[in-house]
Amino acid sequence: GDALLAAVASSAERLLLEPDWADALDDVLMHLGVAADVSRAYLIRVDQPAPDGYLATQLAEWCAPGVSSQFANPTLQGASLASTGFARWVELMSDHQTVSGVVRDLPEVERVELSAQEIVSIAAFPVFVDGDWWAFIGFDDCIQERRWSRHELDSLRAVAGMLGAAVQRQRAEGRRLEAEARYQELVTQNPAVTYTEAHHDDGGRVTFVSPQIEALLGYPPERATDDRTWWWATVHPDDVERVQAANRLAFATRVDFDQVYRMRTADGRWVWVRDKARPVYDDDGRIGYWQGFMVDVSEQMEAEGRLRQAEARYRAMVELIPAVTYTDFVGADGLTSMGFVSPQMEAILGFSPQRFLDDADLWFELMHPDDLAHLRSIDAFNNADFEVFDHEYRMHHADGHWVWVHDISTAVLDHEGNLDYFLGFLTDVSSRRDAEERLREAELTFRTMVEQNPAVFYLQELDPDDPSQALTTYVGPGGEELTGYPRQAVANDPAHWKRLVHPDDRERVFAADASSNADGSDVFSEEYRIVRKDGQVVWVLDQARLVRPEDRPPYWQGFQLNITARKEAEQRLQDAHEHLRLLVESSLDAVVSMDTEGRIVGWNPQAETTFGWSAEEVLGRTLEETIVPHAHRAAHSEGLRRWRETGEGAVLNSRIEIQALRRDGRMIPVELSIVPVSVGEETVFSGFIRDISERKR
Repeated sequence: GDALLAAVASSAERLLLEPDWADALDDVLMHLGVAADVSRAYLIRVDQPAPDGYLATQLAEWCAPGVSSQFANPTLQGASLASTGFARWVELMSDHQTVSGVVRDLPEVERVELSAQEIVSIAAFPVFVDGDWWAFIGFDDCIQERRWSRHELDSLRAVAGMLGAAVQRQRAEGRRLEAEARYQELVTQNPAVTYTEAHHDDGGRVTFVSPQIEALLGYPPERATDDRTWWWATVHPDDVERVQAANRLAFATRVDFDQVYRMRTADGRWVWVRDKARPVYDDDGRIGYWQGFMVDVSEQMEAEGRLRQAEARYRAMVELIPAVTYTDFVGADGLTSMGFVSPQMEAILGFSPQRFLDDADLWFELMHPDDLAHLRSIDAFNNADFEVFDHEYRMHHADGHWVWVHDISTAVLDHEGNLDYFLGFLTDVSSRRDAEERLREAELTFRTMVEQNPAVFYLQELDPDDPSQALTTYVGPGGEELTGYPRQAVANDPAHWKRLVHPDDRERVFAADASSNADGSDVFSEEYRIVRKDGQVVWVLDQARLVRPEDRPPYWQGFQLNITARKEAEQRLQDAHEHLRLLVESSLDAVVSMDTEGRIVGWNPQAETTFGWSAEEVLGRTLEETIVPHAHRAAHSEGLRRWRETGEGAVLNSRIEIQALRRDGRMIPVELSIVPVSVGEETVFSGFIRDISERKR
């Protein structure tokens, strides 16, 4: 009995310590087989019901010396349990029941195969994973007829439970890693720079930046998260005060942050970025963090800038620790006392095993009050109930923190069927619980990144029938606000996007789309119009990147951003510029412009008439050598020099009468007004000149 109990405890520890339970299986079967004094120990997986029932496949086996192996037995390599005579086993084990006994006492249909395997006595225990019957672990005595004791059956049944728990733990870890990788890929493959920032009224700290920051600015993500001063140090000095004020306002008033500003790249260039962020609230209505994205808008800003000059962006792992093995004895008074607690208890809860042996109430005192109340409400501690106790709850560690434990206990009966003691195994599942919570938070975080982002994210898959075409398979929640169509319209019609594109833009956009699909380009970027369901025309910036995963065909991942306001502003600037040009061209006065070096940069048609020079002849010449009389040239040069030094000029912003020189050498009286105009960092002097010869006669 003690040897078997020790083997069970050792097996439980091995299964929980090994990252992969299968690596410990051969050792576990050997120790159990030797301790139970059996001829053969094995694990047989049962696949979910196929058309011909459950299928049995042997995964591992230990045989005592001189006992034949059954690995080559065809009935254990994918054969149906029902068709080989074991339909009764399927019914019992799928109902969590054990099959045991002397073979000659079993039904004849079962004795045929068991006798062929030289089995005299057998005990088999179902293994359940995630609530489903997954396998059974069996023990054969090929020497003598054996009446299995209750102690033996209960001990080996506990091993089946621990094996199921080990398989379930490994599966849960695999699912967690897969989900974490999937959501991480969604963020890292997006064309935009995605980031999160901790909340503080005076401005938070960047806690995450996607790898796209390196493509945008040339810096690794760690620079932004490790150095709190880095972000503001890279913002252009002329922009930093404005952007910081907007950031403080957003954090203090809980409104969205939306700014366009310049940032310095690692190689010293300045790039314009559009930076949008919004608060993400927790279940209590408090701001948990800020979620933002940043895109490179340098081309757009440079275009807008030229128009204005003319006018004025884990792994957490479940820790595995050994299990605590313990026994509980129930006294004649019905009270429970502990008979044995293994040394691992100190590693899990910080208390020595002796503390539990000396104080029968300590275990319950350490349990979380809420969990203790729940278990008592379902009568889980009823000593008269011999059903397996299998629960997770919290216990108080010696240093004050709470530990989640998984407690499995089974009743061990004596030869008369009376309770002898309870045999239990306690494992620390805090890391698994934490991992599940992190997984839930990760799923929520990454889903929120997509669903609360101001941009509309989408996925497109290449058409297998025509690789030059892409079919939309997913559109984020913002798609309905942008287009007016419900998201289901895209799911029902993957080509729906093409009908939204404005007819005047279709040829250009479709050609660019087909080219990006066919020429191996990994990036698509276009600005075009779409027609909403209500007929309204909206301008969008559409950027996407081709994702090439190893385990599936490539697909496009991108976003659309409403840029209607910017496009309308650009059009207004263009119209204003054209209006100004027409005014100058049609002026009755000569309009002459020069730069700060005195070179002519503007010469309207009336100037050609007044002075006899064509624009092609004078552009680039100095004003002094073209229309300034010899007597005034020194004063003209001195005036320019003084303005460059002081920014002041005696004749600026006033009207004077002065002599001017025509191409034919004649002097004519003119009325002159000079106005300095600054465009960006450059200044241009515009002179308005009227020939007053007729008035002077």
